Amino acid sequence: MDDFSHAGQLIKQSGTNAIVIQTDGGRGVYTKISKQGNNYLRATIYTIGKNLSHDNPYFEDFYARLKAKGKHTHAAYIAGGNKFLKVAFSMLNKGRPFMPPLWDGVSLTVTTSSSIKCPKNAETAKETLQTILLNQSKKGNSSSAEKK
Repeated sequence: MDDFSHAGQLIKQSGTNAIVIQTDGGRGVYTKISKQGNNYLRATIYTIGKNLSHDNPYFEDFYARLKAKGKHTHAAYIAGGNKFLKVAFSMLNKGRPFMPPLWDGVSLTVTTSSSIKCPKNAETAKETLQTILLNQSKKGNSSSAEKK
């Protein structure tokens, strides 16, 4: 992660960034992906985007919005995978769990632990997420108290 300063560099490394076709200062048109990166990483991003678009409520909404705009299924999967890369990059840099903006769905600790098949691992994951969320709320409260 130290090799990249922002998620866009990671997306470019994977080759899932869109190519811009532009002539004579006109508006550019974003077409197909560049494919100028690691093909294994690109395939993984596609698979992640495909799975998240069917199994995660937040990414399902994102996928549905893209399909409603008329995007091709494969393009929507790549976009979902790129969004996941941005989220994962941010989570690793900030050391925080994924909390979608204005999230009013089921608690992430419930959805994450229910998708894990082994009961022992599911309980461990749930406890870990709850600890992280508790620590984040404590940090938020202490930093707001320091500002006052």
